[in-house]
Amino acid sequence: MSRPPTFFIIGIEGDTVTLEGAAYHHLRNVLRSRCGDPVILTDGHRRVTGTISEMGRGYARIAVEGEMPPPQGGVPLVLAQGIAKGKKMDWIVEKATELGVRRIVPLAMERSVPRYGEDTSERRRERWRRQAEAACRQSGNRLPLVERPQSLSEFLAHPFRGLGLLLWEASPPGSLRACLARHETPPEIRVIVGPEGGITGQEAEAAIEAGYLPVSLGPAILRTETAALAILAIVQHRFGVLG
Repeated sequence: MSRPPTFFIIGIEGDTVTLEGAAYHHLRNVLRSRCGDPVILTDGHRRVTGTISEMGRGYARIAVEGEMPPPQGGVPLVLAQGIAKGKKMDWIVEKATELGVRRIVPLAMERSVPRYGEDTSERRRERWRRQAEAACRQSGNRLPLVERPQSLSEFLAHPFRGLGLLLWEASPPGSLRACLARHETPPEIRVIVGPEGGITGQEAEAAIEAGYLPVSLGPAILRTETAALAILAIVQHRFGVLG
């Protein structure tokens, strides 16, 4: 039996939820759902089961029936990603959500090609938030917080307790494996991944001075989106919910 469709809503309150707009269109015109069909509702944190109780002109009412188990937790994982070109950043946000990150921080780094003004930054952030919502519906994971684009120095200015990893091609091969083997479960893990052009020596020095450990995925030079996916999967396998 296939899993019921999942719909993202802002806040789940009471015994009845109303779907309108794009969610209603998808329910009625794409899925061809009817009264009595089951659905899943999520606000990015809670998930509940429900049944379509009424289909009206432009709306559907869902009777909330029960609470679903929360997504598996694991160590809180933060991805600080150098802003990538075009749709690559959309893809990174989507896959990072599927892999269970708690926060995504877009970094405007020295070799980042896209340069956003304040208005563009907010539009991009909203676009990435929608990508995260879609991945949340598909995967059943929590909805990560997508922060506004910021500089590396801004990100590093906030101290934290946990394990900080700097994915840097100048690090020796095997450094990631050795680093993860040395650490027990930390309270939080933060991972910095550079944009297409990589991380400059000055940026690497700043991150290392802030307590981040330089690590490598091996001798191959990976695209930024591949590198982000690879290190998140490895970290989640070691400390999180994969495998």
